[in-house]
Order: sequence, then C-alpha cells, then structure tokens
Amino acid sequence: MIAVVPAVLVAWWVASVNLDRGLDRLFLDPATAPSWKNSVIVSQAYLNEHQRSIQAETNFMAADIARAKPQFDQDIDRFRQLFTTQALLRNMPAAMMLRSDQSIIVKADIRLPPQVQDRRCRGRAAGRDRRCRGGRRHAAGIPITSARSSS
Repeated sequence: MIAVVPAVLVAWWVASVNLDRGLDRLFLDPATAPSWKNSVIVSQAYLNEHQRSIQAETNFMAADIARAKPQFDQDIDRFRQLFTTQALLRNMPAAMMLRSDQSIIVKADIRLPPQVQDRRCRGRAAGRDRRCRGGRRHAAGIPITSARSSS
C-alpha cells in the first residue's frame, strides 16, 4: 500500500506534464493558429447573426402587437391569447410586455416541459436564470406606447 501512493503521484505528474506540453504544442503551433482564429471569427459571426435575427423577430412581434391595441383595450384575455400565439409562432420561450419601471403588463402563457425547465438550472446558465438563483436575465425590448395594466 505504501508503494502505491508514490507510484500514483509519479503517474499523475507525468500525465499532467505530458498533457500540458501536448496542449501547448497544439494551441501555440503556428500551423494551427489560423484554424483557431478562424473558429473565433465564425463563432462571432454566428452570434451576431443570431442577435440580429432575435431583434428582427422582436420588432415584427412588436408591430403585430401594436396593431392589436384595440383588442388590448377591450378584452385583455383575448389579447393575452394573441400575445402567447405570437410568441409561440416565433419560438420564443418567454415574452412579456413591460412598463418603463420593468413591471409586467402582459405575460405570454407559455408552459415549458419540466425537463426543459430543469435543464435551465444546470451548468453555467443557472447563475443567470432568476428562476434558479435570482440572476439577471437579458431580453430584447421594444417600447410600445400607451398600454394599460392587466392587473
């Protein structure tokens, strides 16, 4: 038993040194550097396009919702159904109309499956999701004027 501990420590040290040197060669090799730079450029382009797509969908939904203002004033429950339908058609997991003080006017009635809700509270995203730990969430916001409260 006493001979096992030094053998394990030496094996761990040799493995970590070899892994460290191997990764250094992989990342610092001038032949592979352009590949890493290209992957960063491609991922940034993807994120930028995704951001523009979300902003466009949010703008289109805001325009559709603004046209439904008479329905909002007459029947808030039907308006909420329309609002929920608009969010679902755009594959939005959540949608809300907020006042300037961030209080909710209308919230889409979207129910996610439990396995999706549980998945949100795992990993790095859990710290950002207020349903998990009170983190602040980001959203696209488009102002719509003169909306009354649904409460």
